[in-house]
Amino acid sequence: MDWGLDGWGIYGVVGLGVGYGEFRKGEGGLICRRLGGMLGNKVEGGIGRMIDVVGVLARVVGVGV
Repeated sequence: MDWGLDGWGIYGVVGLGVGYGEFRKGEGGLICRRLGGMLGNKVEGGIGRMIDVVGVLARVVGVGV
């Protein structure tokens, strides 16, 4: 199945953000780290953990479909 430009564009933007943060800034490869600019220190607590859990579940469901 082909996702078209919309799906691959979203994957590309997220992948570039994670790659930049991990290799250039030395941060972990977690999704909550990419949202640190918007959420501030909240990514260190329960909100950050919830974002990471939702991100992992989305990946698992996306691969399973």
